[in-house]
Amino acid sequence: MSPIPRSRALARSISPIVALLACVACHDVGAETAQRKQRAGAAAAFIGSPGDRLVAHEWGTFISVQGSDGVSLEGVQNEVETLPSFVYSATRARASVFSDFGDASHTVPVRRVRGKGETPVIYFYSKRRRRVRVRVDFPRGLLAQWYPQADQRPSMRATFRQPLDLARVRNTSLRWDLELIPPDLASREGVTVNAVPDDHLWAIARVPQAATVRTVNRFGGKRQAERYVFYRGLGRIALPVSVRPLGTQHAQLQNNTRYGVPRAFVLEMGERDGRFVAAGAIGAGKRKIITLPTARQPKAAVVAALGAAMQRALVVEGLYPAEASAMVRTWSKAWFASRGRRVLTIIPRRENDRIWPLAISPRPDELVRVLVGRLEYFTSEDEASISAALRSRLSPDRSARAAAIKQLARWGRFLEPALRGALKKSRDPRVRLSAKQMLARYR
Repeated sequence: MSPIPRSRALARSISPIVALLACVACHDVGAETAQRKQRAGAAAAFIGSPGDRLVAHEWGTFISVQGSDGVSLEGVQNEVETLPSFVYSATRARASVFSDFGDASHTVPVRRVRGKGETPVIYFYSKRRRRVRVRVDFPRGLLAQWYPQADQRPSMRATFRQPLDLARVRNTSLRWDLELIPPDLASREGVTVNAVPDDHLWAIARVPQAATVRTVNRFGGKRQAERYVFYRGLGRIALPVSVRPLGTQHAQLQNNTRYGVPRAFVLEMGERDGRFVAAGAIGAGKRKIITLPTARQPKAAVVAALGAAMQRALVVEGLYPAEASAMVRTWSKAWFASRGRRVLTIIPRRENDRIWPLAISPRPDELVRVLVGRLEYFTSEDEASISAALRSRLSPDRSARAAAIKQLARWGRFLEPALRGALKKSRDPRVRLSAKQMLARYR
């Protein structure tokens, strides 16, 4: 008998683990309310409903970083995903100031950023051609990137000085005047969207059943078309949930809003393995202590189980299955597989409306908005390690300095929040001096 190929053997070994983790993640499915089950059933039916209806569905992601004390830290403006060249931007990204530390992300000339909306996209569904007007506002934030071109948009050149102090921004807006074209009509008329590789995040986010959105006005001599409206922003708003790590296996989650958080997951991912727990719902103003599994599992198994659990949660919240799949596929690598500790939450709808006020005219017959928050957090052990590395960075010993740089480099795009946390908490003058020297690169 020929030996089983390694890839097949690995798949067989992982499959039971995936099933076990998925079972753990969905242990509370039986407790779903009837209302949520009905919404999931409606989503599963997708767009087969009769009548002249306008449907708008939005999903998005919002990220922030907290220290072990549960307080938000500044410095999350860096981006790791390369957007297509046709996407519009109010800023011009450049290589990270910590690129010599191995940080491959890009930064933008904006300071005092506590929260970043990474990918809100809006899909429209209509059985006939129609015209809609869309407006998105970002209180206390900068709407930094968007597509297609907006009829009203922020301009760094005209409005802001660079680098921009985000604390001085009260509100920015985007407005679109759009034509919606159903898929069959777009196909007959030859309406096309920009070509991108099939495995690019931009293409993965497209849903074939959604209407094509096309600008009414011509920009660059032509009307621009896409399968969704895209925007991204940098803000001063913290996520509604805070976390306090309690040792290496436990954490306390705090819902700081007046609204219940529908779902939360706590994830710890290393280079090759990880673990996660489904924390379920968190009531308004309530606290919940969670316990991570003792055993760690292969990274592929954790990513698969968490992705499946998250996709189910998104459908329950009202997204169509294809939309939920697009969201999970878009962010699996960055949100599930990347190294670090994080809390993933579905943000209450009213909080979503507060963070990103959205107006669509005419008013849709159905409007679903699902925003997922990603909260990266440092433990006290992380902070002690960062402080030690900052201290060693000033050592006269070359090998000690090299080891310190390697230790700091492991934080990648979150190195700035790590430095600001150390500067805030440490009373060691050498730690503070080292952090200040590194942060001075932003000048």
